[in-house]
Amino acid sequence: MFGPRFTLQLRRTGPTGVWIALEMGLGLLLFLFGVPAVAVFGGSWTAGSLDILLAETIILIAGPWVLALVKGQLFPPVLTVEGDRMQITTFGGFRELRLEDVGGFYFQRSGECYILYDKRGKTLAKFSTRDDFGPQFMDFLTDHNIIYRQHI
Repeated sequence: MFGPRFTLQLRRTGPTGVWIALEMGLGLLLFLFGVPAVAVFGGSWTAGSLDILLAETIILIAGPWVLALVKGQLFPPVLTVEGDRMQITTFGGFRELRLEDVGGFYFQRSGECYILYDKRGKTLAKFSTRDDFGPQFMDFLTDHNIIYRQHI
């Protein structure tokens, strides 16, 4: 197979880190304020209440990590280009991107990255030209008549 061959690390499409941090903060607050409250107001149910509080805290702290891992958002996806084929690999697997399904790309100022989208306007990938193969990927897109738009 002839043509370009490179791998580009993509950006996550969701705010995974912020979400995990908020859930961990909530879990820690629940634990820090819940244990003294249960100890003071728990009465004869103190041991059972502490078990429930501990379980809720573990779910709040570990839950977002597990969910992000299962959804493939914990580790950034990777785009592989070989010839005219594109493939996105995530922790959970991979999917083929067909050139005829790509609608175009635009620059997102808030994320300082480019958004590759399909013909319906759905985000396929986020990438930066500051990354190692970012400029090569831009050339690949323009060589295949995938157009840059100001916004969609």
